[in-house]
Amino acid sequence: QAARIGQSSSNDDAPLIHFIGRLHAGDSDDAWLLRRIAELVGTTRYNVWATDGDARGAFRSDGVRVVDAAIGAYPHGGVHVFVGIDFDCGEWIDRADAERIIVFCQAGRPSLYLNRLRTIARDGARRIELVFTSHARASHFGDGHGLLPPPIEVPAIPASDLRRRDRPYGVWTIEEPEVWKVGMVGQDRQVVAEEADVEFLLTMAKRAGRLAIYDPGRLRYALGGERTVRCYPRIAHGLTPFVASVDCLLYRAGTWWREGAARELFTALAYGLPVLCPRTSVYAEVIADRVDGLLYTSDDDALALMMQLRTAPAWAKQIGAAARKKAQRMFGEDTLTRQYRDFIVGHGAKSAARPNEEATAVHRAVQ
Repeated sequence: QAARIGQSSSNDDAPLIHFIGRLHAGDSDDAWLLRRIAELVGTTRYNVWATDGDARGAFRSDGVRVVDAAIGAYPHGGVHVFVGIDFDCGEWIDRADAERIIVFCQAGRPSLYLNRLRTIARDGARRIELVFTSHARASHFGDGHGLLPPPIEVPAIPASDLRRRDRPYGVWTIEEPEVWKVGMVGQDRQVVAEEADVEFLLTMAKRAGRLAIYDPGRLRYALGGERTVRCYPRIAHGLTPFVASVDCLLYRAGTWWREGAARELFTALAYGLPVLCPRTSVYAEVIADRVDGLLYTSDDDALALMMQLRTAPAWAKQIGAAARKKAQRMFGEDTLTRQYRDFIVGHGAKSAARPNEEATAVHRAVQ
């Protein structure tokens, strides 16, 4: 870790950077991304501002500042980096003069982005630089925006090597017989609704041998009683070991604005696991079909591809190895550090669009 959250170096020549977001939002995409970005640019001067603190003071015990407009605790001057926009900043944004504003765009309703970007931009008075981790998502907001790879940490060894590790001498365990396991993340945190693909997932579980669901949400009630289904609760730092425990990852994607950071997809690639990804996903562009992952167009297509992987372990291993090589190129720590520092600390790739033009693009996406 380059530097602890809330700390900064003594490089007075570097601009003061304020990272702003929901740092205390558990294992959410916003909290994860904020922490990772701060780690990657941690050799420069920065402050971290939590928008979801308890507001008992300007500082918490971990050194992270809590935004509290009533006592004047909010970022002033420097570079303001908003990680997500799922919080209200209307009480202090007009007083928080910034030399530069960057917004890392995460999942969120277009109507929410329309409202928040207008507020941050002061209805067009400020220029905003939008950053995305996908060309497809960025295209909904117009042209000229920043693109950075998600800051995934690549494990030292692939998942297959983790499972082959010998246990310490004298340690005895009782385990279930080996089954081929498909893993997936269950809960869509953008909407609260009944899942529409329960029958598909039930068929996937029966044909695969085991379906492991991380953070199942409502799927626990629909599938939790099935013998071939296992549910795992979302816990802090729990996603990575969950992904490492499966043989194949099933990635589900709804409407483009509901897709989050897809940490499970990229973590699976980094662990050298074959991934099933819908062609409609904003992250499908990352996968070379049948080379380092598998793209599917329908439920039947996904089931057929899963069965091919299960019955052809050499092919599954080949795809996983190619996926890991791609992840090592994309997410190497030195590569990510250079890219994020160049964009945030350096000149970046400033958006050619004015805030009102960006708002117009978002407004079109609402329709």
